[in-house]
Amino acid sequence: MTNFFKIYHFLKDRGLAVLLVIFFISEAYGKIIMSSLRHATILPKGIKTIILITLAIILIMNKKVMIQIGLIAICFLIGQLCIQPKFDPLVVNFFVKYCFLIVLLAYTHFYVSNSKQSETLFKVFETLILINSIFIVIGFLFNVAIFKTYLGQRFGYNGLFVSSATSTYAYFTILVYLFFRYKSRFLLSLKPLIILISCLLIGTKSLYIILVLLVAIYIVKFTSKKIKIISSILIGLVSLFGTYYVFFIWETFSQIRKTNGFMTALLSYRDQLLINKTLPFIDNNWTIFNYLFGGINDVSSRPQMSFFDMAYFFGLIGMTIYLISFKKWFFNFKFNKTNVYFLSILFFLVFISGNFFLNASVAIYLVVLNQCFKVYNDSM
Repeated sequence: MTNFFKIYHFLKDRGLAVLLVIFFISEAYGKIIMSSLRHATILPKGIKTIILITLAIILIMNKKVMIQIGLIAICFLIGQLCIQPKFDPLVVNFFVKYCFLIVLLAYTHFYVSNSKQSETLFKVFETLILINSIFIVIGFLFNVAIFKTYLGQRFGYNGLFVSSATSTYAYFTILVYLFFRYKSRFLLSLKPLIILISCLLIGTKSLYIILVLLVAIYIVKFTSKKIKIISSILIGLVSLFGTYYVFFIWETFSQIRKTNGFMTALLSYRDQLLINKTLPFIDNNWTIFNYLFGGINDVSSRPQMSFFDMAYFFGLIGMTIYLISFKKWFFNFKFNKTNVYFLSILFFLVFISGNFFLNASVAIYLVVLNQCFKVYNDSM
């Protein structure tokens, strides 16, 4: 019994940090296995499934959470019953992924209330990202295949993260956290500079946009009027050159732009998926019930843009219920100009990219971001 209470108090103060470490290590293990043995391992999925079941059991007596999850499930069931074939296993798996984010946010909202949890979470998060950033630099310097962001010839090194989406949201979160923590010293301190360098090497368009906007708000908040003017001109020039380089010189995106246009290059073919797969499927298979409750039988037909994907899965009613639940458990902090600015960047990223609501690994970094906005709410 004594050991049980020790474990209970340990998890009470460090539960989120433990979850973060488990997620990071399991994902790293999955990437190592995939890179070395050329096949996937079920361990990361198994661990996330156990975590989901555990959190669901903890929350099962919470009527508010159970009602919201139940309503989302009902919308999904109606949508599936109105489509052929029904309940494809992969579609059901994606539904469970959608639920994971809501369950984790709700658990954090109700059971993480002490500052010690947040303090430990930030320390562990910062340490893990710094370690991963070292792997990114090593990967870049020595062309280590296992640390690459993408298969093939496209440039990018994201260390031990499996997907580009996970690394983008994780590094967005660490940048926001370090910005709040270091304030005017953000661009003058070693840790943020290491993180900034690693962001440049990850190779995702989203992170390049984030870096430009991050430097912009730093200049606005922490520099003199004269420096603001000079820096604004420099940022504008760098942004123009960067855009030109990515879409007119970088072979991968230049070829896409020439063949399919600028929008397709910006969205990495997601607009083509929407036009050529998603909309024709909806036109040929959906009834009025599907527009209200969704209906999908092939996940490869989703456009991989988060809000469009959600509407595809849950329809207008189901999407509304899901976003209300998300709003309730994530936006539980006071708004100020700085966090609204960062939330606007996040909204833009979510709008143009996929897997934000679906990726269980992204969920834990979203929890870190939520805690960051709570703890540092009055500091900016």
